[in-house]
Amino acid sequence: MIIFSQLKQNVLDWFNGLEAREQRMLTIGVPIALVIFIYLIIIDPLITGISDLRAQTTKLKQDIAWMQRAASQVQQLNSEAQYRNRSLMSSVDQQLTQQQLKPALQKIEADGENGARIWLNNVPFDQMVRALGVLKQQDHIVVKSAFIKPLPEPGRVEARINLAR
Repeated sequence: MIIFSQLKQNVLDWFNGLEAREQRMLTIGVPIALVIFIYLIIIDPLITGISDLRAQTTKLKQDIAWMQRAASQVQQLNSEAQYRNRSLMSSVDQQLTQQQLKPALQKIEADGENGARIWLNNVPFDQMVRALGVLKQQDHIVVKSAFIKPLPEPGRVEARINLAR
């Protein structure tokens, strides 16, 4: 504290030793210089920094939106690749097994690169339609043509189906 009061007294003595015109100039000039100094050292960098952060935020939001669109495209392409990578025959075989239609399967044979023919006998119609729907939905395998003959037992049919991808 003693050093501070000595410094203060020295500054006051120096100031009082100046002419009135010099005192007025310092009284007006020092606060103006202090305001300019504070503005240039503190306020302007803060304003510039905030503006830069806002610009970065906008850019990052655009990047996030692009990434979300790209992610959905990747998911779509991945799901398409999954059904393309699995052979049509294995997809049909797996679905027949899952729907418990394997016992009704008489014959299955390839029909070109992207097709298959299946013969089903005494098969539950509802289960067969469900299996065909799942094949279409999951593996993009569609019925190209079908011959379905009802059997005397209700809900049972004989079917010859051509499938394609």
